[in-house]
Amino acid sequence: MSDPTEREATEKALRVFLLGIEDVLGKAGLATALRQANAPQYIGHCPPPTMDRTGHKARYITQVTRAIHNIYGVRGARAIVQHVGRAQAQSGIAEMPLLISATKIAMKLVPRRQQVRLVLEMEARAVNEQVDDQIEIAEDMEFFYHEAHQCCYCIDWQGESSSVCHTTVGFLNGLLAAMIEDAKFRVDETMCRAKGDPMCRYRITLNPKRFGKQNEQRFASSEQSISRHSARRRGRCRQTRDGNDFAARGFGAVHQ
Repeated sequence: MSDPTEREATEKALRVFLLGIEDVLGKAGLATALRQANAPQYIGHCPPPTMDRTGHKARYITQVTRAIHNIYGVRGARAIVQHVGRAQAQSGIAEMPLLISATKIAMKLVPRRQQVRLVLEMEARAVNEQVDDQIEIAEDMEFFYHEAHQCCYCIDWQGESSSVCHTTVGFLNGLLAAMIEDAKFRVDETMCRAKGDPMCRYRITLNPKRFGKQNEQRFASSEQSISRHSARRRGRCRQTRDGNDFAARGFGAVHQ
């Protein structure tokens, strides 16, 4: 089995990611992040918007994301990469105006919950095609879950005490807001591979006000328990798991 940490991203996936950073930080800011990430070959040389895989490693996305964390700190990086994620969503929508328009019209005929599921499944297919993040969509009560088993934003990134894949949080927020009219939801990353969890898991709450703080605390406690159990198990069999992880679906990320 090929090493999932060395998998390639499509030219389009890396292009959208880099242009999203440039949109937020400007050309000079992007160049600084690329140098810090040891990826200077992309300074002034953004890949073309094709679905070809021509040697662009998905881990480059992690490397650049990690460089932004090192440069701007945890809080600054969180705000920056969430904006990058929203820019990625806008870019993806802009590239397919006819398809998106037809999809939005068709979705008006189905209930809101089904609309959310259709958008998330469409997103999962697109991301899996471009960066092999192995995304799965699940749902339970007021929630949908976006689960990336090989997230490209934290490849081989370990030892963090908090989640780092805020780009996907911004992306999901931007995508759902653009595709579903009058949508009320919240996106939280509740598990992250950079913390030792088995996946990067994003919880989409459909009715955050109705959900309430008490239930929020109950579900947070439950997911923390799952996370601790996963970390212990991962510690016992890290070599086996790392050697046999599947290639995940989702949008690009980089590792340092």
